[in-house]
Amino acid sequence: MHTYLASCGIDGVKVDCQSTLGLLPSCTADPRSQSERHHAALEASVATHFPGNHMINCMCHSTEDLYRMKDTAVARASEDFWPNDESSSRPHIAQNAYNSLFMAPLVLPDWDMFQSTDVSARLHAMARAVSGGPVYVSDKPGCHDVQLLRQLVLPDGSIYRAAGVGRPTLDCLFVDVLRDGVSLLKVWNVNAVTLVVGVFNLQGDCQGAAAVKQQDPAGDTLPPSHHNSVPA
Repeated sequence: MHTYLASCGIDGVKVDCQSTLGLLPSCTADPRSQSERHHAALEASVATHFPGNHMINCMCHSTEDLYRMKDTAVARASEDFWPNDESSSRPHIAQNAYNSLFMAPLVLPDWDMFQSTDVSARLHAMARAVSGGPVYVSDKPGCHDVQLLRQLVLPDGSIYRAAGVGRPTLDCLFVDVLRDGVSLLKVWNVNAVTLVVGVFNLQGDCQGAAAVKQQDPAGDTLPPSHHNSVPA
């Protein structure tokens, strides 16, 4: 498959469902060694067909996967981005921030793609800029918010993003930034010249798209207003 994709001009892949390997009947007896062989073969193929090891690991949060990533360094940190589902965007940002705290020592967390014309596109764009991870969109060709995208790109064409890994500030670690009605999520990072802090009001939501599927009425369309400060 990688040979075919490379021949079509594809220069990278996202490999999903990695943590399900240990659930297969053939792997349940020894999932660790199976995962090791799986990742070794996967990364060898990626190195052969996509120079620069252009691969995003996805659905890979089990330890037997995270500790087997030897030559690929990017891993999805959250549930999928759900287009046109405003309530799902807030838990999506929270998942990325808190999972990055755990994942950062091992991999570069990827906060997922988003669409520039989505109802929550501005929220997602700001989160990607402070995340320190890849910044990319899944827009339909010809359907773009160019004004928004230009805010993520510098004049020389390089992507505007922080240099480290975005993680929650200390005062956000043990509060519920989605439902306590008070707390704002603050994500800190650094760039070439200074510290960067992104402040997000994510209050008023539960499981977003998942809640809709389960007929859970707890998801709010819009969060209430909150105010907070970031000390110098």
